[in-house]
Order: sequence, then structure tokens, then C-alpha cells
Amino acid sequence: MDASRRRSFTLLAAIACAALPGLVPRPAAACGMIVIDPPDVSPRAAPLLLSAAAQRLEAGALPAARRLAVRVGRSPRVAAAQRAEAWTLVAWIDWRQGARPRATAALQRARELDRAGETVERVIARSGSPELQARFRAAVAG
Repeated sequence: MDASRRRSFTLLAAIACAALPGLVPRPAAACGMIVIDPPDVSPRAAPLLLSAAAQRLEAGALPAARRLAVRVGRSPRVAAAQRAEAWTLVAWIDWRQGARPRATAALQRARELDRAGETVERVIARSGSPELQARFRAAVAG
């Protein structure tokens, strides 16, 4: 191969190598991802999502239950009692996963929405055995 062909080949190889990374899809990385929030939950869909979250919680699918509850809790169109129920579920799930500070923050949000405490206490009462409820209150409610 003569020198001019070798230079042409080298230039072509350099262009191909420079363009190759742009053609190969990159794996998703947390630092480079764009997070798109799901749409707000409609007031009619909130009870269904809360029920599904409770079922997933009972089945031991804590991450899935948490995602559903957070969707309801963050939706401004949903009634305050339902949002309080959602944040109480999130607190319970976070506590079960060992994330006590997150659980405390979620329970605080629930209590801000439910000043009387009726919804919060109802959710805690159906979430587990009396022993678990007492441990939850001692760890998070303080």
C-alpha cells in the first residue's frame, strides 16, 4: 500500500472510530437520565392504586407498593385523606426496608395531611401485628 492510500485509510478509520460511539446506544446511567414524572393520579383512580399498593405490600413486593403509594401521595388532585393514607403506607414500607429517616419524613407528611390522625392510625392498624405496630410507632412516630 502506498503512502497516499495509507493516509486515506487512516483518515477513514479515524472518522469511523469517532462516529462509532454516537451510533451505539449508551446504557442508562443514573447521573445522565432524565426523570419524567408520571401524570397526576385522578381522584377516581386513587382508591384503586392504594388498594393495589396494599395488596403488593401484603405480598411482600415492597418496591412496587412504594411506587404506587408515592404516586398517590404526590398527586395534588387527590383528597388529603387518601394522600395521608399513601404517605403512611410509604412510611411503613420504608421502615420495613430499614430506611428510618425516610419513614419518619413520610409519616410526618401523612400527619400534616391528617391532623386528626384517624387515617394514619387506621393504616397502621391494618398494616401488621400489634407487636409490629408498636415497633413501628416506637421507631418512627417519635
